[in-house]
Amino acid sequence: YCDKLFVERQDVAFAAQTIACYLQAVHHRSTFARLMLARVLWLLSLDNDKGVLIHAFETHGKQLPIWIWIVWIPQLLMSLCRPEASQIRGLLRGLSAKFPQALYYTMRAFFLENRELFAMDNKAADATSSHNRGLASAPPTPVASAHTPKHTTTSTTTSDMMYFRTRTGHVVAVPMSHEQIADIPGLVGASRSNPSFFGSATVLTLDVWLEKVATGELQKTDVSPVQYAEDLLNFLRRSHDSLAFEMECMLEEMIVRFRPEPEDELLTAVHSLLHKCYQLPSFSKTEPVPKMLKDTLSRVCNKFFVLQPHQKSEKHIAFVDEFKDPFETDFMLPSFDRYVARCSARGSILLQFKGLGFFDVSAIVSAKSIVCMVPLIATISTDDIDDDLIVVLVTIRPTDDAQDDALSEPTLSQIMDRLKVWKYVLQCRVRRYGKRHADKLYLENSSRHLVELSSTSVEIPGQYLTNHEPIKELHARLQYFHSTTDVLLRNGYTQRRVTLGGSNGASYSFLVQYAMTYMTRCDERVMQMHLLMNRLLSRHKETKKRHIVFHVPKVIPLTPRVRLLEDSATNVSLGEIYELECQAQGKDPDFPVKLAIFNDICDHHVSETLLTKYLHRMLPHFDDLFQFRTAFTTHLALSSFLSYAMHVGERTPHKLIFSKQTGHVVSCEVRPGYASSSGVVEATCTMPFRLTRNVHTFMTHSGVEGPFTIAMAAVAQALTSHAHEGIMTNQMRLFFRDDLLSWHTSKTKSRLEHTHGDTHRRIMQEHQVPQRVDANVKAVMDRMSALAVKPTSHTTPSPPSAIQQLIATATSADNLAQMYPTWFPWL
Repeated sequence: YCDKLFVERQDVAFAAQTIACYLQAVHHRSTFARLMLARVLWLLSLDNDKGVLIHAFETHGKQLPIWIWIVWIPQLLMSLCRPEASQIRGLLRGLSAKFPQALYYTMRAFFLENRELFAMDNKAADATSSHNRGLASAPPTPVASAHTPKHTTTSTTTSDMMYFRTRTGHVVAVPMSHEQIADIPGLVGASRSNPSFFGSATVLTLDVWLEKVATGELQKTDVSPVQYAEDLLNFLRRSHDSLAFEMECMLEEMIVRFRPEPEDELLTAVHSLLHKCYQLPSFSKTEPVPKMLKDTLSRVCNKFFVLQPHQKSEKHIAFVDEFKDPFETDFMLPSFDRYVARCSARGSILLQFKGLGFFDVSAIVSAKSIVCMVPLIATISTDDIDDDLIVVLVTIRPTDDAQDDALSEPTLSQIMDRLKVWKYVLQCRVRRYGKRHADKLYLENSSRHLVELSSTSVEIPGQYLTNHEPIKELHARLQYFHSTTDVLLRNGYTQRRVTLGGSNGASYSFLVQYAMTYMTRCDERVMQMHLLMNRLLSRHKETKKRHIVFHVPKVIPLTPRVRLLEDSATNVSLGEIYELECQAQGKDPDFPVKLAIFNDICDHHVSETLLTKYLHRMLPHFDDLFQFRTAFTTHLALSSFLSYAMHVGERTPHKLIFSKQTGHVVSCEVRPGYASSSGVVEATCTMPFRLTRNVHTFMTHSGVEGPFTIAMAAVAQALTSHAHEGIMTNQMRLFFRDDLLSWHTSKTKSRLEHTHGDTHRRIMQEHQVPQRVDANVKAVMDRMSALAVKPTSHTTPSPPSAIQQLIATATSADNLAQMYPTWFPWL
């Protein structure tokens, strides 16, 4: 009732009563009120200057059990950047004291991320200050002579000052000529040359600060999120010193030892270049290389083959010595010197791994093309090669035609052929083809510390996602790391999969992924959204009786760019199945993208039963196959529902990952597609979700018309029903508020806009984010509501026509033929 009055009258007094009512209901163990905590956190951002809402939250929030805030940790950390930070800090201290391992990983990554942002802000501010000092020291021109003294005075004043943080959060400007800085009370930390490093904290002169100290007028002011996070981390480490030390040592080892090798990063770059080539408009074999692609190739060469000071290790030096000349010979502008280098390069080229089923490179490119474009394919050591492995080597002999081609400008078709060969070569190197233990690495060769690690206090990550109070004594402890590490190649990215042994006898596998900061934060929020959606689905009759729940992969951030993602050895993607089929038949998996006729590809190159045959081999018994198909159909319906509702694009085969054991579809990279100009979700793809031939054939027509359609309609009805619509709207508001801020930060190219630290982010929140949040929430909720079943009588309602139209769009051959090649519409 109070919430409705606040919406109608916009009076913060009603909002304060709303917060008080919800928190008191949570105290009395109301399950529905716990679902409304998203509304409480959203209302805090609407507080006025008097802090009425923050006071209500502080008054009634103290009596709540601290564990109910575990699921809201991402929002609580983001609140450290807003006015309610001082009250949220108390909640986080309580979590640090009672459940340190529920908070440590996320808070550590949050601290490192914000420390990096403020360091960049400070660097930009120092550069601007130096530029201004340079302008001020220049001789004045006759036109600007009247204004020159003003600029000179300002620059001199700024350059003659040092800035210190105080215990109360103020910033004090101290003249450099002041000799007794140590005698100034209240100063903490080192000095800074520019106050912008401290964010939006109040800057006081030395006289004003000394006067406040003398009179006792010291009020707490804004403190940067870096300070809050650092204080919380120090508190956690002091409270649990031995546990924090063990966790920190483990994380440092994992971050350093599982860092991608230079070959891994080059393979990712080659895959991205090939992906860009496939997305270009249709081309002929004689079409020149676009300037954009030339510039990208040049940047790749500079990035990988120009050693930076921190890269001058033996590993990087050996990588540059081996790959620099061949790569530049293939992709940089031709010259006679490069032709000589091409002819005198290593004269052996690996064509086939017979016995491993690796397809023949000679079937992809002609012998003449190989002579012209591949000076180096692979260097294979004869050590650890199985006796039954036959390696076919061909000697390169340059011809006159090869000389002419080498001295001419390469065409786009030739560049693509060379990229493909480099891709196959690097895949062989990364996956260790020819070794006895391909796709495996021994952990003892990477980290002796992790091999010997065993702890009775460190828990397996990701055990605090339950809907009840965690019992730490029942959590699985880390007993050991498995002796081998799996090497995975998914969608062109090389990843390491580590397996942890728990004290309960179970094994837990995680991918060590290097990703952008925004991707990690977004995936963490999506994981949280799946958890809260599952709570709503469990309260709805139609979804509960069908056991419809989202599969929630755990995301554990370690640093802003490194994370652990829960995985399993039974997980496989549709793209991997397709590549295995091509490998078995000796075909090139990239060959169909050269063809222009969609129907010809479907009829002669890619079978619509590829997925079905693979799963029939995995599940020979009919009862197992039936259960698998039912689970797969239901979970794919959930994934498709979110893909349509949030305009999730780029649903390539490698992103359709499912478990070969249970059929559960892993929600991989479910990120909303924002318009770069407006920040509003928009469709980046004509397809609402992925329902291509192989997927449709495996689920069967009855499965698509039955369980698939019913599951989508049931989920939409559960999330948009009268009882749950408000809960879902509040959750989506929090999601888009934090996600838009992270997305904006990731898309900002110049750090000059952030010269004043948090000020820019706060201004964006106050003036831009609420409008964008409202627009996005309305759009998403409208799309969800359109898919829901709305019965108008006591008869059984039929599936909404909107779902049937979406299925028709997703399976239309005309629409599939319009998709870009890297989407693999024929698969």
